[in-house]
Amino acid sequence: MQTIINRAGWLVAGVLGLFVVAAMTGVVSGGPLDPPGAPAPTQKTLDEIPGSWSRALASNDGPNTCRSSRFLCVLSDAAVLDRETGLVWERVPSVAPQSSWAAARTGCTTASTGNRKGWRLASDEEAASLLGIDITGHPFTLSSTVAYWTATTAPDNSLQARIVLSAANGGITNAGAVKTDGTKLRWCVRGGAADDGL
Repeated sequence: MQTIINRAGWLVAGVLGLFVVAAMTGVVSGGPLDPPGAPAPTQKTLDEIPGSWSRALASNDGPNTCRSSRFLCVLSDAAVLDRETGLVWERVPSVAPQSSWAAARTGCTTASTGNRKGWRLASDEEAASLLGIDITGHPFTLSSTVAYWTATTAPDNSLQARIVLSAANGGITNAGAVKTDGTKLRWCVRGGAADDGL
């Protein structure tokens, strides 16, 4: 037992000796203990962060309506940020009729508009946030008098889903349709809280 204690003592002494020699030669240095100055704040505004995502979200100065008090074109002008709700909408919704409500939902989840995934159908409430937008104040390219699916099932009929109608003058109204209707289009959105659609 005494032999083990002696060997451990020599081992500790040897390690301490190596550390002292390394510290004296500059191999190991702890540096000063006091900071060089007062600590700086760690929070930054979005304008102060130079990340690559900010360049991807920047507008390419498309049409004049891409920069209004409410809307801003983003993702190389393929999408529109609604500053009022924080949602990002496809700037040009699909022009191909979807075979059903389920197909429209799948089409959004597989879409890569603006080289981004994470798209979905908007809920009825989210789509309603665009009701009555002025044709001169939004940058969307909407087909005249067509209907777009929402993710919301009609509360009184599980076989129907809510839709939004794009009128010829660019205004938007809402209604309902049978989920197997193959004449409705899809208009995808990113952000916000997804509707389960059931």
